[in-house]
Amino acid sequence: MPMIRPVTDIQSDWTAISEAVHIGREPVFLTNNGRGDIVVMSMEVYQEKFFWDDVREKIAEARAEIAAGDKGMDAKKFLKGLLSDYE
Repeated sequence: MPMIRPVTDIQSDWTAISEAVHIGREPVFLTNNGRGDIVVMSMEVYQEKFFWDDVREKIAEARAEIAAGDKGMDAKKFLKGLLSDYE
């Protein structure tokens, strides 16, 4: 269940908000005059979310290229090149 708090809690109860987003790994929704105003989340959750959004976007681009007839790169050559970067 989402946590909804008044924006004034940023000053009066920041520690509880910070703990909630880190422990629960869910955002806290802050309201101003009873209306949604700000969403607070941990940096870890934020980065994970945008990482997976980026992965999904790249997969969609690759699928579109394949549908348009792009043959791409041989998987063995790709992996060999990728691994050589770490040797």
